[in-house]
Amino acid sequence: MLLFAQPPSRELTWLFHGIYPGRLMDPSSLSCRLRAIDVQPRQGRNASLMDVASELPAYVFSRLLGYCQKTADNWNTEASDISGPHVRGTCLQGLGDSPVW
Repeated sequence: MLLFAQPPSRELTWLFHGIYPGRLMDPSSLSCRLRAIDVQPRQGRNASLMDVASELPAYVFSRLLGYCQKTADNWNTEASDISGPHVRGTCLQGLGDSPVW
């Protein structure tokens, strides 16, 4: 039996619909709605960027996200300061005889 891939649908669907059909929600409106239910979008954004910066070289980080090289270097430096082995080791103390990372 042969299975053929379906071509992608031409109709765009948005996770967060705007007030006009077929348009996405304005980022500031989404941010206000999230804060109304105690979700802090800035903290989530920064945590995600810190995670990406800790795993990618600064050059790749800058090209992938469109940041200038100096900004990517700063994110990379901050991420390496926070996610260094000394920090992970202290976080995992008390979990057993030897830290796991």
